[in-house]
Amino acid sequence: MARHVFLAFVNPVPGREAEFNKWMDNFHLPEGLQNKGFVRVTRYKLSDAQFLPGDGRAQYLNMWEIESDDLASTLKAALEQQMKATFSDALDAQSTVTHVYTDISGPVSKR
Repeated sequence: MARHVFLAFVNPVPGREAEFNKWMDNFHLPEGLQNKGFVRVTRYKLSDAQFLPGDGRAQYLNMWEIESDDLASTLKAALEQQMKATFSDALDAQSTVTHVYTDISGPVSKR
């Protein structure tokens, strides 16, 4: 089974971070995991310390792990399901950026 990661860089509406996090944890992530092929999700918050300087970074990252040999169909079905999902206006949808990557090496560990 091919492995992929779907990276969603997201921000809350200013001043509504608590509401955003509650919606994300209680609605968005559980609903997203109902999509066929979506096997795991991990949420991250932007760290103060960064490897390189830069502006305009999203405050949050959702890293969805997908297992599918037909990624296009899996993503199409997820998009259709998303139209029925619970959304919060505490999400700054205009700033959301997503990327999907396919695993080409498998995990590499320190020896």
